Amino acid sequence: MANIYTHSTSAVAFPTAEYQDRYISVNQSKSNLEQGFLVNKIDALSGAKDSSINNYSSYYITNRDKLTNFVSISSLEEDQSTSLVTRLGFERPGEAPAEYFYIFKSNEDATDQQKALGIQPLEKTGFFENNYFFEIEGLNNNLCRIKHNNGVFDFYLNYNTDVDKFVFYQNTDDYKNIVREQADVFRYILDDDGYLQLYKFHDSKLQVVALSGSELTLQPLLSAHLTEVLITLFMLTIT
Repeated sequence: MANIYTHSTSAVAFPTAEYQDRYISVNQSKSNLEQGFLVNKIDALSGAKDSSINNYSSYYITNRDKLTNFVSISSLEEDQSTSLVTRLGFERPGEAPAEYFYIFKSNEDATDQQKALGIQPLEKTGFFENNYFFEIEGLNNNLCRIKHNNGVFDFYLNYNTDVDKFVFYQNTDDYKNIVREQADVFRYILDDDGYLQLYKFHDSKLQVVALSGSELTLQPLLSAHLTEVLITLFMLTIT
């Protein structure tokens, strides 16, 4: 008598296509077949033709078609913003403690229009001081702002070109009205390991925000050291 093997159709898997840029999605659709299969149809793979070369099968990845029929781009009219709250710090060489952004406090918070930026280790003012926490406002996948709320007002990190210094200014701009880089808007890269890099056009050149000594500066891309430009996000898990 022949052996009978029973296999669950749930063990059969169909691939799901993903794109690294969250504003681009691969066109695909899911459906349930009568046999219990959950099928995922990826448009780019539909109609792909097989050919043989020297008795080996050779599949084309996609059928001949326009890229716009394979992927979709989020509408610019949609709200593409995102935000996260974290400490922002620079790892230091050897056993030296990490140094963090902080915003100066004063007794005149209710009327201040600007506040200075400082960078120092956490143990100097306490691990749970609120002035070490900032909100990264991702306006889209290219531009962001660095915000701190003192409980009354929003302060944004600015680059003051008159004195070539970074400072926090009070601002109430609606992020939806921002479409290009400005004094309090930076270009950015945020990777999956929690490292942030900020960039800004200055003197007609793209420069990177870097730590020089104990001050934040703008430096040409090629002259900045990697450990000076990687801003680490602390108390944050990126999934």
